[in-house]
Amino acid sequence: MNKLNKILTKIAEFNTNNNLSDYLDKIKKNSKSLSDKSFNEIEINKCKIELAKKYYLIGKYMSEKYYSDKILDFSYDEEYKRMNKEISKLKKYIKSISL
Repeated sequence: MNKLNKILTKIAEFNTNNNLSDYLDKIKKNSKSLSDKSFNEIEINKCKIELAKKYYLIGKYMSEKYYSDKILDFSYDEEYKRMNKEISKLKKYIKSISL
């Protein structure tokens, strides 16, 4: 019981001298910003993986069209335009959350 009283006394002295609640508030604030940054990094990495997948799929689509139909010009291909638009949207999203 005597040791407990000493510990509580030291905490009380520390609290009056250094304002313990301010330290706890700073710790809460920093842990919140750290968790937000971590969540943001996870989201960015997830999107980058999705972007790589979309690049792979558009490349596969183009090679299949070339080998099956000898198509080199995709300017009128609606599927190609759709896939390209998805890639552009994802790149813009990654850029917006990276800031």
